[in-house]
Amino acid sequence: MVFLDVRMPGRDGLAVLASLSHRPHVVFTTAHDSHAVQAFELGAVDYLLKPFGAARFATAVARLRERAALPADVEPLERLREVQDDPGKPLERVFVRTGQRLVPVRLREVSRLDADGDYVALVVEGRRHLLQVTVSALLPRLDPERFVRIHRSYVVNLDFVAAIRPHDAGRYLVEMRDGVKLVASRSGTQALRAVMLPDAR
Repeated sequence: MVFLDVRMPGRDGLAVLASLSHRPHVVFTTAHDSHAVQAFELGAVDYLLKPFGAARFATAVARLRERAALPADVEPLERLREVQDDPGKPLERVFVRTGQRLVPVRLREVSRLDADGDYVALVVEGRRHLLQVTVSALLPRLDPERFVRIHRSYVVNLDFVAAIRPHDAGRYLVEMRDGVKLVASRSGTQALRAVMLPDAR
């Protein structure tokens, strides 16, 4: 089991992890929430954003104990090698907690992302999977051809949009296939227009 900082002098935490010959259960610790994306992409047991207190640390330890008691079903080192091969490539999957397990969620199956404070909820077939990362940190790693931020609280997967129609003079209403209706902000409406009419930017 390893508590691993992402930013360290000389060699960063991801390089340390890549150099190991065994497969530890990893908790990332860092002051930079942008690294949470890599943590969840790699299937880390947990992610501690500094500063954290004793209660949050105890939660991470409990999760480590749960993971250690289960058969290994996530191989962080294999995922790390994939990520390092092309770090600029849009995310294809992240790992989320379901009970005592970490399971992969493919981003193309996520219909929308809802901001929830310091968390983001991935909505897949009506179920919400929470990640401890902000929408702003996650958005740059999403495929811009598929995901559009229509509001500070919502990012939609265009593959799951049923219709877009005017809401008022300056905003669109986005209807999702599951029946959810979201009002885009003015900047989100501009982003949608840029996607629908790329030559009219």
